[in-house]
Amino acid sequence: MTELRKCKDFKGKVVLVVNTATGCGFTPHYKDFAEMYSKFHEQGFEIVDVPCNQFVGQTPGNDEEIHEFCQLKYHTEFPQRKKADVNGDTAIAFANGMRPFL
Repeated sequence: MTELRKCKDFKGKVVLVVNTATGCGFTPHYKDFAEMYSKFHEQGFEIVDVPCNQFVGQTPGNDEEIHEFCQLKYHTEFPQRKKADVNGDTAIAFANGMRPFL
């Protein structure tokens, strides 16, 4: 698991920020994300995973458990933030104070 780096660290790269959950119907998309990352990372493609538990509690567990689940089940290698809120007053700040619209 890694902390989200500064936006300047991604300068000149294509970045896909994904809001994920480990216990929902879309969880198998981790496989597709892992394949895209593996295929295009050397060409400047980045994925930043933002796990969130705000949607019907579909991301149970702590940060280490989430990270381990993703690596073991879907072989993810891309950066993963700590679990964060993406809606409301407690939503993580995103570039220049904007909120992610995920």
